[in-house]
Amino acid sequence: MDYRQSPNLSLRTKVSSDRLEVSLEEDDLGEPQNDEIVVRVEASPVNPSDLGLIFGAADPRRAIVKEAGGRRRLVIPLDERQAGAMAARRDLSLCPGLEGAGTVVDASKRHEALIGRTVAIFGGGMYSRFRRISVDDCLLYPEGTAPASCASSFVNPLTVLGFLETMRDEGHKALVHTAAASNLGQMLVKVCLADGIDLISIVRSPEQARLLEAIGAKHVLNSKDEGFRGRLKDLVRETGATLGFDAIGGGPLACDILTAMERAFTPKTFSMYGSVVNKQVYVYGMLDSKTIEIRRTVGAAWGVGGWLMMNRMAALGSARVDKLKQRVVREIDTSFRSNFNATIGLEDMVDPELVIKMIGLETGAKYLLDPSLNGPRP
Repeated sequence: MDYRQSPNLSLRTKVSSDRLEVSLEEDDLGEPQNDEIVVRVEASPVNPSDLGLIFGAADPRRAIVKEAGGRRRLVIPLDERQAGAMAARRDLSLCPGLEGAGTVVDASKRHEALIGRTVAIFGGGMYSRFRRISVDDCLLYPEGTAPASCASSFVNPLTVLGFLETMRDEGHKALVHTAAASNLGQMLVKVCLADGIDLISIVRSPEQARLLEAIGAKHVLNSKDEGFRGRLKDLVRETGATLGFDAIGGGPLACDILTAMERAFTPKTFSMYGSVVNKQVYVYGMLDSKTIEIRRTVGAAWGVGGWLMMNRMAALGSARVDKLKQRVVREIDTSFRSNFNATIGLEDMVDPELVIKMIGLETGAKYLLDPSLNGPRP
């Protein structure tokens, strides 16, 4: 398909005063300018953050399917609270897809040598058949690399490597991670094994524990097991973990981690302040939207804060980030390999049954979007 011969097709999400609409829209891509290239998008992961952009505070279970111009669209009614939560994006037509990969099909004159090469992209708007973008937002892969294998080159890999850079910069030596059976969690296990870093992985089912143990994880805990908090304290003492990364967000788990650290490092002699060891948990996800609960069992030297990959990369500086990206390229088929349950097309993103299934996926399950497809395939 030549992108010049027909309008580009992309997924769009738009909020109005009383509804959210998800639709497929056509637009003219335009010619590549200056440092730009045009990429035929062949693979883009459906990350939780992408689903969050598409649906925001709207409830996909209330979606009404409508036809317009021969194309299906989803219309989701909004109540006053939901509309207010998304007021900042009202009347904006947004194209989701934080990252993806594909083949360069056109380029400005200075980058013509890239035509035919596989690149991964981190620039948004990837749920589209073609993407015009600056080469600065791309990662070049060796010839012969399949786009599907490098579609997830940024969000999860750079989050994992960002965790380790944070650990080193703040003087910690071991980590605790929650929702650890996710694609990201599996990557973290592999990287920590390769780098000789002790990692405590917290999961929520025996199946998830077995999945991590099968790839070599040394310390896996099920938060639903009896005695979980005591075992967590013992492993924190054994590994010296004073830093946690929490994908759950709400509820008591962040406090459980800090409490385990406090009890593991409480001095034998009395101190009214408890342990003076600094204990930190960063919340980087929101699988549970409830309030984060902190009990007065965490001592006095502790912290809970938010952690965002993009902010962390900006703080590291371009030279350090470039080194991290090159590690991702080298290890994309090993440490940073992603697993997908199925590949879907753009039209499937306006199928309410499939959307509800994607949102309700268990930890570790994931879909890959190929904009050239017209239906799901296993």
